[in-house]
Amino acid sequence: MLWAGIAGTLFPMIIARLSGDPALSSGPLLTTTTDVFGYGLFLGLSYFIFKF
Repeated sequence: MLWAGIAGTLFPMIIARLSGDPALSSGPLLTTTTDVFGYGLFLGLSYFIFKF
């Protein structure tokens, strides 16, 4: 949740500095980022659970 909050704050600011439209660009970037970290966390936890 912390990463999603940080990414949700920083992505629009970075996109605005690159003279893009933050409303259009930050949604897909934020969704992709949280999905990647969520799947990584899920697979990492399942790896350690089934390893033992």
